[in-house]
Amino acid sequence: MLTVGQMRNVTSVIEVGEALLDARWPDKKSQVYKDAVSACVAWSEDLATLEQVREAFRDAAALADVLIR
Repeated sequence: MLTVGQMRNVTSVIEVGEALLDARWPDKKSQVYKDAVSACVAWSEDLATLEQVREAFRDAAALADVLIR
């Protein structure tokens, strides 16, 4: 389990989904968060591109003050 200040390496859409669904994700109520989760699901159904998932994850992370690089 990660705690505040620890890093997590996310290298796939599956890992993006896991990060978003992790109980410690700080903001699960915003539409931006929901859009990011939806993008992961859409990708799994061939309805979204990797770039769309990446952009949605960046937006959700920025809103939740989660640092990504």
